[in-house]
Amino acid sequence: MTEQYAYKKGGILLTSTAKTYTDPTAFLARIQPYLERREALNNLPLGIAGRLVEAEPSAPLPFMATVNREDDAIALVALMTPPHSLIVYSEDSEPSRALDALATDLLGSSWRVPGVIGLVDTAKNFAQVWQRHTGIQHRTRMNLRVYQLTKVKSHGAASGQLQAARAENLELLSEWCSAFTIEVGDAEHVERDERRRHVQDHIRRGTLFVWQDGGRPVAMAARTRPTAHGEVINDVYTPPELRGRGYATACVAALSQLLLDEGRDFCALFTDLANPTSNSIYQKIGYRALGDFVHCQFS
Repeated sequence: MTEQYAYKKGGILLTSTAKTYTDPTAFLARIQPYLERREALNNLPLGIAGRLVEAEPSAPLPFMATVNREDDAIALVALMTPPHSLIVYSEDSEPSRALDALATDLLGSSWRVPGVIGLVDTAKNFAQVWQRHTGIQHRTRMNLRVYQLTKVKSHGAASGQLQAARAENLELLSEWCSAFTIEVGDAEHVERDERRRHVQDHIRRGTLFVWQDGGRPVAMAARTRPTAHGEVINDVYTPPELRGRGYATACVAALSQLLLDEGRDFCALFTDLANPTSNSIYQKIGYRALGDFVHCQFS
């Protein structure tokens, strides 16, 4: 679907065009140069778009869209893989018109939007636009910060070593993955079979790692969403009874070093701003803040 929305700015008539895509390859080719201006900051839409290119053709169709100006320059990128929230990104200082075009297109196509995630101003602006269009209220679900690392400053002092997760770890790490999902406030998306498949797929691809101490896993972290020059670390978890020993620090530092040693220019990760411990730990490892995101949920 392509629709145009005209408005005046400084006496000049401008046109915002909302264009949706059904081909992930074409969508990625369109948005990649725009998002890679700030590649680490945009690891979420870039990484998911890259994953969609490799997905099976039978996979559920995502919502993929750009809002373009009359000169065909991108004003806004939007991506949603149901049942997850809409991701929005814009470099415009005044993205309201583009967000309005996006909302109109979503409603015209009857998409259900459970929430929105993006840089604070853009995401909150869309939440207000969506509320104006639909009457649906929104609330802040989580405040997030994106970090980037280009050099590991500290590996921590915990005993043990990093190892790729093995099939024998499947049940334990599935339990950890479910506990992690609940802990970050995503309880409605927790299903044991789904979490088990998630871990099983990570183990099969060699992208899930554990910090092993005394012959047993004591913490985990995963590598995911590779982009042109970097890769993301997520699913960082230590069971409560093993916290305070530096295991997560050592695990993330070692995995970050592994990615850099493989030729990545940077590693990136998201943190929950409500967790000052994790934010402090990552900064000690060498991560530096790039920008703040917000996840708004629609009731």
